[in-house]
Amino acid sequence: MGRTMTHHRALAVLGTAFVVTTQVYAKAAELPPERCVRLLREARLAGQRGGPARQVEILKKAVAEFPGELLPILSLLDATRREGLGPEETADLKRILRERIAKADSLVPDSVLELAVEDPDASPEDLAMLRAAVASRLARIPDDAALLEVHAALSERLLDLDAARDSAARLDAAKPDPSTLTWRIRLATKAKKWDETASLCREFRSRYEDSPDLRVRAAGALVAAGRRQEAREEIAPVLADPKVRSWAIDEFLVPLGWELWDAGRAAEARAVFEEAADAAPEEGQPEAILRNLFATPEQREALAAEKASSLARIEDPNILFSQATDFLTTGDVERAYAVLRRVVTLDATFEMAWFNLGVSAWRLEKWDEAREAFQKSGSLKPNRAESFLFLGESLRKLNRCEEALPAFRHAVELRPDLREAHAGLAACLRRMGRHDAAAREDAAARPPG
Repeated sequence: MGRTMTHHRALAVLGTAFVVTTQVYAKAAELPPERCVRLLREARLAGQRGGPARQVEILKKAVAEFPGELLPILSLLDATRREGLGPEETADLKRILRERIAKADSLVPDSVLELAVEDPDASPEDLAMLRAAVASRLARIPDDAALLEVHAALSERLLDLDAARDSAARLDAAKPDPSTLTWRIRLATKAKKWDETASLCREFRSRYEDSPDLRVRAAGALVAAGRRQEAREEIAPVLADPKVRSWAIDEFLVPLGWELWDAGRAAEARAVFEEAADAAPEEGQPEAILRNLFATPEQREALAAEKASSLARIEDPNILFSQATDFLTTGDVERAYAVLRRVVTLDATFEMAWFNLGVSAWRLEKWDEAREAFQKSGSLKPNRAESFLFLGESLRKLNRCEEALPAFRHAVELRPDLREAHAGLAACLRRMGRHDAAAREDAAARPPG
């Protein structure tokens, strides 16, 4: 969730029968029946003695005997993460949890809400039902920090960023915390609310501490909002600090130069790239951009021939990768592709080289080479959602939608807000005749609001 909320607090409760039960049911002001508590204790002891199968058996008995109690369900879900439970049984337990939460007058511990929010198998309909249940509770206790956090997290999962921002702001007012304000900055950035992003970065600095990262974030937001002079004032202290200057150039000045270039403001772009090159002469990227963008065609060809000759003698994959990145950044995709092929030949474990090779192949419409590169990138770094997004898209270009589906789904698992992955899923599902499922993915692919 937004503030790294996990269900560990809920599951930690399961460690001791009486103490944890009291914690979980503190708001309910009632304990489970005595026999239910005895069964939970017996299951815990069975697990400690190395009998997970016996522990699951006892917990199933507790769930069957006390269907209205939540703690046996939570205990069983936790135990079966290790021992294993059939998908139908797991889904049924989660359904019972959701139905209990949906009853507006039911007493549900905050930890149970957190666990339900984080369920990766919850559908948009499930999440909407949970959010409505939490909203009804917030109507009664509008400043409850735990409920506000859950409501904001549910809204973010549902891609309702306006509601998520509102609930996170109320949470910040009710229970100020640096992690909440960081979450608000991220939500504002996702919603492309640039003035708000810059304002929140400045608020963080005044309330907690200053940092180069906050200044770069604020400056980037100010540029996006068209407030370039303020952005320069914001970033000036970072550019003046030799320890972080190179990072600020990469994160701010170079992107600003490209934004001006893309807007057709070549003279301003050139001034920014020159500023970046002057600020850190040791950084090769701004100088390379200047040569590639503003050299004459003859100068550019001569430079390219000189580079090709020198690169042919280099066997260091890191040096070659750096040069290929320059080629890719300046739009020389053919040369980037050729150099990156050499890099992965020299070092087959160079994950970022595989990813950039995939990007190069994609831009050149070499779909099978792109598929191979993104597949390799994904195997080397399985938590990069973009590798699986582009793997799915490459397979879709090759008319291999059955193979593309798992790639898109894995991208969505890693980043539920990755709309492009939802759109890719929708396109493949529609091509396969699964129109209802495609409609759901289309809905998830639409921008909020």
